[in-house]
Amino acid sequence: KRAVVKAFKLTSRVTHVVLVHEPSGGIFVQKRSSLKDSYPSTFDPASGGYCNSGEAYEDCAVREIKEEMGIDLTGKLTFVSPVFFEDDIVSQWGYMYSALTSVSPGDLQLQEEEVESIKLMQPEEIIALGKKNPSAFIPDGLLAFQIYQDKNSASI
Repeated sequence: KRAVVKAFKLTSRVTHVVLVHEPSGGIFVQKRSSLKDSYPSTFDPASGGYCNSGEAYEDCAVREIKEEMGIDLTGKLTFVSPVFFEDDIVSQWGYMYSALTSVSPGDLQLQEEEVESIKLMQPEEIIALGKKNPSAFIPDGLLAFQIYQDKNSASI
């Protein structure tokens, strides 16, 4: 099914989660695996993934973070915004969430086929690198992070 979705560039349902390290305020940024078929070895400041058929967005977000990082965010997600993204490769409609965690990056259980590594970056670092070298990021993740930042600054 996924091959058909990609071949015809059908709009997929997705989730994004900006995961904030509670003590430091850093954002958990994934380095995607080099084995990924789209945007390999790029950074993702808003981790998540594709929803299964009939799966609720929040359930998808919880499942994806649990699979990719080993963190259970059940009941800990805050809805941020709907997100639409389209480029030459994908068309996506989804929901974005944020969550706080005190788990250290070194304590995560990474899904090797999805995630090469995780590092904490301050929001300013992500913004600066995104402006200097946008191709270092998966584009939908960078867009989701920018929306998160816009919403976060508006509420301060």
